[in-house]
Amino acid sequence: MCDCNCQLVTNEILDEAIYSGKKRLLRLTEELLRHYIYGYNCNAQGVIDKISLYVDSVERYRRSFLAGEEACLSCNEFQTILEELKTLTSDCDMRLRIDQTVDTSQRDVWVAMNPYCAPKERWQQLALKVCSDLKFNIKIEDKSEKLLCNLLYVVAVHGGKSCEIDYSVKVDMKQCKAEYDILVKDKDCTLTFGEYVNLKKCGISFDTIAKAKDCGIEFSYNNSEGCPDIIYGTRSCPLNQITIDSSSES
Repeated sequence: MCDCNCQLVTNEILDEAIYSGKKRLLRLTEELLRHYIYGYNCNAQGVIDKISLYVDSVERYRRSFLAGEEACLSCNEFQTILEELKTLTSDCDMRLRIDQTVDTSQRDVWVAMNPYCAPKERWQQLALKVCSDLKFNIKIEDKSEKLLCNLLYVVAVHGGKSCEIDYSVKVDMKQCKAEYDILVKDKDCTLTFGEYVNLKKCGISFDTIAKAKDCGIEFSYNNSEGCPDIIYGTRSCPLNQITIDSSSES
């Protein structure tokens, strides 16, 4: 490390400075090449010469640094070179370095074990991967008419193991009323507000109801069954009569 009043110099800082300089040189060289081939205006040559000189100085300084030798440049002189190089190469490119290979094969496992180190978007991506591995077969007991339903999800217990899942749904009545008004106005929904509240309490979301409506599928609430009904055309079926066919694993 450089024992002076300037920026603390490490091998990582030197390596990043060299990489940034070479990456910028590559782009400027491409601009210069287009100038020679197509005649585009280009003032890159002067910048190329300057960056090349700075990168060469940093590489020589790094060799001395790694060998434990005293560099020819003073700390202040080298600090000036680093700052000039940073000014010439700064950009917003956050892509991975092209001179390094990153193994991401176990990234999902790591995210699952370190949830507080990953953003919400990464968890959403992981959820899509996990859900794709789940296999469901829905069997409708009344087969007199094909019922199109791929909007609902259910959990099958395999291997005869007992598994009880408890959940609760909190309904915000103001939000519920606003969503209901949208359904009535934009989706020509025939639900009463009371039915919509009951559907929400059963876990049927606004998005599910709206998207189902677009596909010709509607919901109502069956008070006698205490359960939502799914309606397609002239047919309706209480959701508690839809059973899981767990005989197949595909």
